Amino acid sequence: MGPVRMRFAALLALAGLAAAASAAEPLRLASIPWRDPATLAALYAPTTELLQRKLGRPVEFYVARNYEDLTQRIAAGAADLGVYGPASYVLAKRRLPGLRYLATCLVPDDHYYSFIIVRRDRAWQRLADLKGRTLGLGDRESTSGNLVPRRMFASAGIDVDRDMTVFLLKRHYRVYEAVAEGTIDAGAAHSGAWDDAVRRHGDVFRVLARSAPLPREPVVAAPHLDAALVQRLRETLAAAARDPAFAAAGGELKGYAVRDEHFYDSVRALMPD
Repeated sequence: MGPVRMRFAALLALAGLAAAASAAEPLRLASIPWRDPATLAALYAPTTELLQRKLGRPVEFYVARNYEDLTQRIAAGAADLGVYGPASYVLAKRRLPGLRYLATCLVPDDHYYSFIIVRRDRAWQRLADLKGRTLGLGDRESTSGNLVPRRMFASAGIDVDRDMTVFLLKRHYRVYEAVAEGTIDAGAAHSGAWDDAVRRHGDVFRVLARSAPLPREPVVAAPHLDAALVQRLRETLAAAARDPAFAAAGGELKGYAVRDEHFYDSVRALMPD
């Protein structure tokens, strides 16, 4: 073999080693903390197993400290895939235009609601009855825990910052907990956290108001992932519901639907530029 062919063969070998090393590196999937970490780990366990099996590389899952933390980690290259809420996704996309939408979670379908909740034993019947009361909200970037409930109260003639005492409790499960314990009068929270809250605290809640349907959580790919991997990820998630092992894993997450950017336009319309 001549010197040129030897150098070419060596380059091919190095490229093969680099590709193998890249394939062996774990993909890091991170979620906003819209439910407690243990529940989220269980919810996305079938997804991490599916991706590992189909891509042939390990997948690590963790829950970000808060909504902003997820975007910071993706921007720094410390997370490869992210599960956002609709509003936090819109904000992250503005900050990181290179984010690629992959699919929308089906838990069990592609929409959910913002609930305004009170204790069942309270007499309030309308949002207007809560004027002057205490209100628990979620993270500032939360769709169902902050953005949408503010609009709901405004429609009832209430400015939550002027007419109520507001506590930013950050997590949806903390809002349910505070309502159950009576430390706040009302709370705004994700409808998907309802069943967990009832299991923990009993049948003590009443939904005073419910929003229009909101688009479910999108899964996104970080800007640093190559286009071929992004396409494989999208195809794998789209086919998840038809995968026997994924389906057999059970749980709330039934699969993923591939929509497009316009699926989140209803949330964009609620947000200031």
